[in-house]
Amino acid sequence: MCDPVLRDPSSPTHVLNPQVVFEVLSPGTEFYDRGEKREHYQRIDTLREYVLLSQDVPRVELWSRVSAAAAWSYAVYGPGDVLDLRSIGCRLDLNELYVAAGIAKT
Repeated sequence: MCDPVLRDPSSPTHVLNPQVVFEVLSPGTEFYDRGEKREHYQRIDTLREYVLLSQDVPRVELWSRVSAAAAWSYAVYGPGDVLDLRSIGCRLDLNELYVAAGIAKT
C-alpha cells in the first residue's frame, strides 16, 4: 500500500514523496537525467527506484535503493527481461512495454 501523496503547495504537479520515478531519455536530456537529476532524486528519502527508459531501443536502467544508508544498486534490462519494481509491487515485461510504445516488434 502506498502512502498518501504529498504535493508541493507552490507547484501542485510536483510530488514530494515519490517511491519510484520514471524518466524517458532523450538526446537533449539524457546527460542531465543520468547525472545531476538522478543525484537529486536519490536524495529524496522516500524514493526507492529510479527508472531510465530508452526511447529508441528496448533498454531500461534501474537504480534501486539498497539500504537506508543511501546505497544504490544499478541494473540494465533489455529484450525478454521483466522489470520488477518492488517499491510499488509491479512487474513490467519489456517486450510488451516497447511493442506497445511502437519501438519493438512482436
